[in-house]
Amino acid sequence: MSSRTDLLHCKRFAVAMIDEASQVLEPMLLTLLSLRREGTSSPVLPKFVMIGDHKQLPAVVMQRAEQSRVSSRALLDIGLLDLGDSLFARLHRLAGGSGISGIVDLMERQGRMHPDICRFVNHRFYGGRLRAVPLPHQSGPLQFPRSAATPLQQFVAHVRLGFLPVAADGAPGGKSHPAEAELVAEIVEALARLMGLWPCAAAEGEAVADRESGTSDAQGADEAAADLPAKRVANGESGESGTSDAQGADEAAADLLAKRVANGESGESGASDAQGADQAAADLPAKAVANGESGESGTSDAQGADEAEVLAKRVGIIVPFRAQIAQIRGALHRRGLTVARGLTIDTVECYQGSQRDHIVMSTCISRPYAMGMLSAPVAVEGTMVDRKLNVAVTRARKQFLLVGHPQTLCCSPLYAALIRESQTYSPQGDDR
Repeated sequence: MSSRTDLLHCKRFAVAMIDEASQVLEPMLLTLLSLRREGTSSPVLPKFVMIGDHKQLPAVVMQRAEQSRVSSRALLDIGLLDLGDSLFARLHRLAGGSGISGIVDLMERQGRMHPDICRFVNHRFYGGRLRAVPLPHQSGPLQFPRSAATPLQQFVAHVRLGFLPVAADGAPGGKSHPAEAELVAEIVEALARLMGLWPCAAAEGEAVADRESGTSDAQGADEAAADLPAKRVANGESGESGTSDAQGADEAAADLLAKRVANGESGESGASDAQGADQAAADLPAKAVANGESGESGTSDAQGADEAEVLAKRVGIIVPFRAQIAQIRGALHRRGLTVARGLTIDTVECYQGSQRDHIVMSTCISRPYAMGMLSAPVAVEGTMVDRKLNVAVTRARKQFLLVGHPQTLCCSPLYAALIRESQTYSPQGDDR
């Protein structure tokens, strides 16, 4: 809008709402807020309301700290201490010292995090003032459609705020951690299994095709790839292509559709007669188009894509360094987790403004000297705030799982407090 201020003259505005205001530098806003109506001294935007959180990530500034630091007395007098400060932060600071009430307020009701997740940031950064709305997901235990089958799945199925420790990584550099990536992939697999998204239908269908690849010519290789084993077991059908019309109509339809979609065949392909072939071609095409199926077996790529999309919407992975992204993607690939191909694995800067039901945070570092790369607390209103950690935790709606080397992380008082308040995973089952 700063480059098209003429648009603001087309309509009269009573108030301007500025969202994510703590990430907007002053020069980006002053052009708009100081704009006057042509030929008058009346402001185009007579009133503005800024919404933001100065305890989370600020605007990205490429200058070094010494370059952005303000030394001008005139700027210091108006409360501009650093060129990297947002207008929101400056006005918030000035309001706090003015003694005037009614200028700044806190939105105390939050509808994202479950209280067990919110508790840490609430007491550490927000003075205990945050309260749940509450919404349905903010109460009660975690719920999954499948039961836990391993100790890790048991942990993931019941813990809202958890810590999973790893050993120190021997490689220098400290910006990736292969063993930690493997554990993150294991957590993702546990979540996918508990959600009923893995093994997905496509993967199971491939296994069925492999098992049935030796069936008779009468059944055909295509039928083995697109058969209906569950239906046949339930109904006691033999699966032979020459069964009666009453028993074989559905089977002929599935066989023909699978062959035509997969192989482009136009013949009868085992249907009993020309009438049966026409019926088979007409019975299922709408379903096949709607579901992306090549037959009733549910082994299509479209179904796998749907499950991957569901997982991507519900699970997110936050890392401090981009080198760890490749490590985690490699670990997911080695496990064959095609359902995880759509997961967003990125830094906390890219996650600000978004949310997921389940957030897994990989910290990577295992050397005390690297702690400064992960955590850089700043004093805000007399409280030490780790803005990146604050953003990471507050992305989670239902569950936040931290993965890292405990001895290194405990070098930070804030991370040490988070680990103390979390339930720690132990493969032996003595979680605490």
